[in-house]
Amino acid sequence: MGRLQALTLWIFQVLTSYICPSLSSDILTETSPRVFQESGDIYSPNYPNSYPKSNFTEWKLQVPKGYRLQLVFNHFDLEPSYRCLLDYVQVMHNDDVLGSFCGQEDSMSGIHPGNQRILSPDNTMKIIFKSDDFQEEAHQGFHAHYQIMAGPACRVRWRDDYLRWHFDTEECSEPVEKEENELSCSSFCQSGRLSCACQLGYSLKQQGQSCQSLCNAENSSETEGVIMSPGYPKPYPPNISCNYSLKLEKGLLLIITFLDVSEVGTFSGRSCDSDHLQILVHGRKPQTFCGQDHPERIVTGSNRVDILFNTDQSGVSRGWKIKYYVELISCPTLKPVLNGNIIPEWMQYYYGQSIQVNCRTGYIMKENGKVISEFYSSCQNDGTWQRSLPQCEAVDCGEPDDVDNAIMNFNETTFKASVSYQCKENFKMANSIESVAHCEADGFWKISDLKNELPQCIPVCGKSNYAAYVQRIFGGRRANEGNFPWQVFFMEPRAGGALISDQWVLTTAHVAEMETLKMYAGRINTNGPKGVELHVAEKIIHPNYHLSSSKPQYNYDNDIALIKLEEKVKLGAHISPICLPKNKQSDEVQNGKLGLIAGWGITEERRLSQNLMYAEIPVVNMDFCKSVKPKSSKVKPENFIFTENMFCAGMSGRDSCQGDTGGAFAVPDRNTGDYHIEGIISWGIGCGSYGVYTKVANYLEWIKNITTQS
Repeated sequence: MGRLQALTLWIFQVLTSYICPSLSSDILTETSPRVFQESGDIYSPNYPNSYPKSNFTEWKLQVPKGYRLQLVFNHFDLEPSYRCLLDYVQVMHNDDVLGSFCGQEDSMSGIHPGNQRILSPDNTMKIIFKSDDFQEEAHQGFHAHYQIMAGPACRVRWRDDYLRWHFDTEECSEPVEKEENELSCSSFCQSGRLSCACQLGYSLKQQGQSCQSLCNAENSSETEGVIMSPGYPKPYPPNISCNYSLKLEKGLLLIITFLDVSEVGTFSGRSCDSDHLQILVHGRKPQTFCGQDHPERIVTGSNRVDILFNTDQSGVSRGWKIKYYVELISCPTLKPVLNGNIIPEWMQYYYGQSIQVNCRTGYIMKENGKVISEFYSSCQNDGTWQRSLPQCEAVDCGEPDDVDNAIMNFNETTFKASVSYQCKENFKMANSIESVAHCEADGFWKISDLKNELPQCIPVCGKSNYAAYVQRIFGGRRANEGNFPWQVFFMEPRAGGALISDQWVLTTAHVAEMETLKMYAGRINTNGPKGVELHVAEKIIHPNYHLSSSKPQYNYDNDIALIKLEEKVKLGAHISPICLPKNKQSDEVQNGKLGLIAGWGITEERRLSQNLMYAEIPVVNMDFCKSVKPKSSKVKPENFIFTENMFCAGMSGRDSCQGDTGGAFAVPDRNTGDYHIEGIISWGIGCGSYGVYTKVANYLEWIKNITTQS
């Protein structure tokens, strides 16, 4: 640089120090005043770490009169929210909001400041930062840079020859050639930088010496804002054509309100020939306004709106100021779901809101005919629901299972339907269980909420057409049909047994252990009608019974066995089971108790009977059985084993004998007259006096476990 240029620059610096106010004044901030230089930085609390919750911080900036403040955000990361209602930064001048910001550069909601420059109308500016008490995720906050911008009085122009400085106190006194949308008198010098800046709403042209209106702008992220005519509230410039394009995401509907229309050109009749403002919504006829004619509110029903502003050369007017914001598009009102609930249930739903559908107890959810476990749907950005509502259909339990030996009646099979069961003849409900089952919410037929089971029809037991009468105390009598309907005739080996249900036979272990078992039910004569032949499916001998390899056998402890039949026998008047003892205590064997025995064993004539014979004998003290004298000298009575699982019964001339083994010692119930099996004919030292019987009451638990599980 030559001496002349250096001298000129020195003179310029000296003169500007007098023309422009001093920059050494303090700037007021929230914490304490500090010496303000040409520029500075403001950071959110804890920056660059995440800012705290529930915070309110305020910065007040003030510079000498004649200057302005320009603020630019270099980094901005706040929690996004609709209309910045949660965390936000506000830039204010007195009570006017110059900008309210939140979100991030790539956020779909919120209002991000971007790289726009915010210029204060005069020498003061206030920045407010606020965070709420909830943070879903961490955000860094912001870093803002501010600097002083000089006012029109210190306008400095740098001439092309670099030799002459021109200080303008009246900026527009010298005509400057203008291009379209160019405002030559709107720039301001930056102290000591020999460059120009523009007021808010204008941008510096490429040549760096004049400003042009920023009235061609596009917004695709801010859901709320204010748009003004260039220079508002001062008169707008002539010869401009502005297009403010709002293109927000689908699902947002723009609402426009007119905050002020001081004047837009002149109004002539019903046409706007000169300056005018137009609102363009896709698919609709444009709305044109001029003068002071305008509606209070325009509901566009669209997410895309163009605001056109055109002026001519015929003078200027004060302009206009409008505000825009969004409402969410709504989805059709939902009809109630029959037998179901919509959560949440509102009168109106808007874009982004979701619902859940639950079916009531006893109903299942179906979508397009398929069962689904859950249902969610969202209101979409085109105003339609993501999924159509499902149906809640009643649980179907299906046709109820058949209950053996029962007749069922039902009409429906869905939730809360009922089915009633009636036991067939010769059967009754087990344990007085209710005879009605209901279709429950889990899809099962149940007698009650706690029992996943159906009724049981068990055979009527212990019925006999035997009529007791006084008989002489010797021998036996011939039985008639129906006297002993539980009696089972073992042809091979010659023995007896007792039906305890329609599928189980109770007999002695030493009979059941035989390899071949040929049995009949409903038979009273070996040469007469055969009755019903029974076939063995399974034999279960008591695990504590031990057959002796030596002869004779002296130990018959636990002489009891169960035989399961391949098919259930059809019950009737001549074939029905005998009852089991109710419990061990109630059926304790007592001396003198009378019981009926029956069989096809050896008679007094020392031959096997062809007819079913019976006798009534009493229970006696075990000593009577121990005192019986064997007819064979090879049998030693002292070797026989007597246990608590046995009892003794009989009398002189009346007893069971070979061929009767396995038959029942039947005792009638005092209240009902039904017979139960108190003992099983097991063994004896000799025939015609006393015999030993297996005490059935001692094996009740074993019998019930096997017959209910097999």
